[in-house]
Amino acid sequence: MISKQSRRGAAISMPCRLAVGSRCLIGSSSSRRHGFTLVELLVVIAIIGTLVGLLLPAVQSARESARRSTCQNNLRQIGLALANHESAKRSMPPMCDFFAAGNTSFPHISSFVYLLPFLEEQDLYNRAVTGTGGLAFVPIPCDSASFTPWQTWLKQFLCVSDPAASSKAMVNNKHANARGPSSYAANRGDWWWCPSSTSPSVYTGNHAGFSSDKSSYRGMFGTNTGLQAKDVTDGMSFTMAYTEKRIYTGERSRVPDAIWNNGNNSSDPNPCSTPSVLASKVVDGQFSGTGAVAYGWEHCWSSWASGSSIHHGISTVVPPNGPTCDLNGVPVWSIGLHTAGSYHQGGVFAVMGDGAVRFVTDTVDAGNQSAKADYHPWYFKLDWQSPFGVWGAMGSRCGGETARYE
Repeated sequence: MISKQSRRGAAISMPCRLAVGSRCLIGSSSSRRHGFTLVELLVVIAIIGTLVGLLLPAVQSARESARRSTCQNNLRQIGLALANHESAKRSMPPMCDFFAAGNTSFPHISSFVYLLPFLEEQDLYNRAVTGTGGLAFVPIPCDSASFTPWQTWLKQFLCVSDPAASSKAMVNNKHANARGPSSYAANRGDWWWCPSSTSPSVYTGNHAGFSSDKSSYRGMFGTNTGLQAKDVTDGMSFTMAYTEKRIYTGERSRVPDAIWNNGNNSSDPNPCSTPSVLASKVVDGQFSGTGAVAYGWEHCWSSWASGSSIHHGISTVVPPNGPTCDLNGVPVWSIGLHTAGSYHQGGVFAVMGDGAVRFVTDTVDAGNQSAKADYHPWYFKLDWQSPFGVWGAMGSRCGGETARYE
């Protein structure tokens, strides 16, 4: 027995089953230890698992929200650079300049190259314009993998929600020295064709230096020539400048990453001019049929430096994250329906001509998807209203549409 003093001073006897000398080792309430039972442990684990299950989506949502904000800010900065270029040079740059700085070897330089000085990349622009062999911007973006400026990855042109934006291994899966990619592309309007001039049109950086016909394209950007704000008669706040376009990594079938190659077949019905025909090629989210998926020049299909439409342009015909069609898989021609796309849930970000950034949903009104986007005067004129609804109106700079994206 051991004794323990009560509050009133009386000794209380307690049984002791094991004692060593005057010390009680087992049996006293003061030495008894309590542990978790198996049931209690399982309950705690279940509670922790439930909490993790509740918190993980919130953490992932917060991370995606941060990525969306970064992507949105990139487009805002590109829009600001475009406005500064228009102010300094009295015009916006062309989407694709086939005869940059008088170089008649078809360098097809993108508008992003001309925006570099306005994105704090003056040194990179200087190295690009110096070129090699006395020719500006040579070697051209899709001809050589050894020209350092075209290999440069620029965070201003990368949406961090796109897995390929942080993985050179994904972009270089076909070519060891892939060009620096871009997650953004220029609005070339609601036509399937991105026309080019048949004779050199020297881009001098000033509006007076252009000689290409601005009436040959309905979007904010065309080839060889740039617009002034006054040319956008629908209003800069209603006309899209740039939007998102997924970085191409060699996908062969899954939509929207894969690209349908129509084998240079321009006969009707044509998936590269009629969106409903293109949609019929998609079964369970993948291209299906006898056509081949475009494969030409994969190494530069998302190059920020190349101005060809398959690299640097989108058409506002097929709604965002829909399928893309290229007439023959050779990017120089830039004929087809090149569709906007992103990894954001439910749509894409777009910067308007006035610099405002909007989120355009995949379900945006795209009008009559059975209408043709052919480059023919009996289908389109510069001031005709787009048949492709609100999405087409966002791409048309002077169609006089009353539809607005709210």
